[in-house]
Amino acid sequence: MRSLLSERDLRTVLVLEILMSSEWVSLTTLTNYLNCSEKTIRNDLGLISTEFEEIVIESSPQLGYHLVRSNAFPIENTVDQIINNTLVFQLLRLLLESSHFKLTELESLLFVSANSIRNVVKDFNHKLAKDHVSIESRPFRIEGDERKITSLFFIRLQQSYFSRGMLEDEIFTFLKEIIPTLFTDNPELKDHFSGDLHSLNILLYIRFYREINGHSHPKNQCAASIDYSLITDKVILKRFYQLFHHDLTNELLNNISNFLLEEDTAIDYLQLIFSFNHTHEYLEINQTLHPMILQLADKLMLPFDEQTDFNQIIQPSFKQFTNFPFNYEIHHTLLRILKYEHNSILSETLEYKYQTFFNNRLLIQLAYHLQVAWPDLLERITFINKKMHVAILLVADRETKALFENYLIFHFTNQVTFYFLDNYTDNESHDLLITNNFDYPLTQTPVLNIAGLPNDYLYQRITELYHRHQQKSYLERFTNN
Repeated sequence: MRSLLSERDLRTVLVLEILMSSEWVSLTTLTNYLNCSEKTIRNDLGLISTEFEEIVIESSPQLGYHLVRSNAFPIENTVDQIINNTLVFQLLRLLLESSHFKLTELESLLFVSANSIRNVVKDFNHKLAKDHVSIESRPFRIEGDERKITSLFFIRLQQSYFSRGMLEDEIFTFLKEIIPTLFTDNPELKDHFSGDLHSLNILLYIRFYREINGHSHPKNQCAASIDYSLITDKVILKRFYQLFHHDLTNELLNNISNFLLEEDTAIDYLQLIFSFNHTHEYLEINQTLHPMILQLADKLMLPFDEQTDFNQIIQPSFKQFTNFPFNYEIHHTLLRILKYEHNSILSETLEYKYQTFFNNRLLIQLAYHLQVAWPDLLERITFINKKMHVAILLVADRETKALFENYLIFHFTNQVTFYFLDNYTDNESHDLLITNNFDYPLTQTPVLNIAGLPNDYLYQRITELYHRHQQKSYLERFTNN
């Protein structure tokens, strides 16, 4: 979404966000981060102070620049104002709420010239060409993949900067009031969104306008058809018509509900959300995602630690993976693991308002990102699943050997394949030799001498065997139905 802003508008937003993030910011920091000259930064700061009287920026030759925060005029509101007042986002709002416009109508509504509108449309179409979303000009309307268009507007409205005062809007208030009845009529919809009413409210807003304006998603022939009790309520029908200037019908409700219940209703929510990493939502989501990924990385020995750039891991460049061989089984396993890890995080914290958002959207996307970011993941899981071949050479009576065998069967039957040997040669391929004989022959195979415990080397071998067993048990939880 930020890529739709003009270079100057984007730079203004970034300057304010950098100043918001620190007490003092040097001019060098600003120029390096924004990749522009000192003169450009000074000009931007001067324009910000001129255009927005509520913003006070102090300067110091030694320290740089400091943004004076005010409860009366939150800086977030100013950023909201900057973005909302850009021509591209004003145009998008109009195109969502109406089916089409003539150029002369847009000139009158936006108070700009025809050339300005054409330039914005050209820039929009260029930036979203690969997403198969465009603004057509005869007449002006937004066209393309309905799922991607829904995502575009969803993220536009979902972020904190964009949704200030939105819930007081009469349309959103009305939609919030009808949700309980929708849930009663459609329990599946309730299962999907009962923990995330805010997202459902926004999606209903978007899809009602898109459907009413003739932009339906291709119908799923197997989709459910429900008789909604909403259309029998005369008060609701009247109110709906007043707000949307369209009749509320059973077909309309079914089209919207079935669209929202598709698993891939919207495109890459994860990537879109992390392009707005200044928002309060990002901070809340990151507080859950980060420890969750650390846990997963530790259990599966993935190349991720506290120093790893989290954004790069979960937001890889998809241009590099055009021919990536997607593996559904790995995706499904990862999704189950992620849901398990997510729930384990939540069990240790307070109720998390984005739980449904995670389960129905974010974790699905994250499973795909993990598979793309770590193409050796299949090899890693295969390695964990591979049994360890263990040779056992014991100097003991029959009862002791039987006891040792029962111990291995009980604890490691799914992790190791073991062989009792009367004597040992190094011709056979084993991952480990377990023995209590100090006079075992020299071998290249790692040796666990249980007669000499404890010592550092043997402790390391036991630890390795234990962790392999733990990883195997961990994976079996998700790969066995």
